[in-house]
Amino acid sequence: MEFVKQFDKFATFQKAAGYIEHWIRTERHNPTDFTNDFPAVLERGKQIRKSLMKMRGGNHLCELNQNGAPLHPEIRNVHQMIFTKNLCETEDEYIFNFTLGLLESCCVK
Repeated sequence: MEFVKQFDKFATFQKAAGYIEHWIRTERHNPTDFTNDFPAVLERGKQIRKSLMKMRGGNHLCELNQNGAPLHPEIRNVHQMIFTKNLCETEDEYIFNFTLGLLESCCVK
């Protein structure tokens, strides 16, 4: 869970990829454990997405102010995090886009 909760704080996939590299190389965690950790990261993202979709009334978009920030106070601070940047139309599309974004950043790293 320590690994998974770190993803709540990342605003870019590059930072997440850097964290994964640090987790494996510097902290010397077993790289094969990532196969167990990644589904937990996806589940966390799906839970957050589901909560935000419910708060937004099922609409993947929310009402924005003139600066482009969400008006709803509970989501104002989270709309820039990688879990919430692109909520997508469907859960499958969300998982695909999240996975592809993270994979691309890990490959570049």
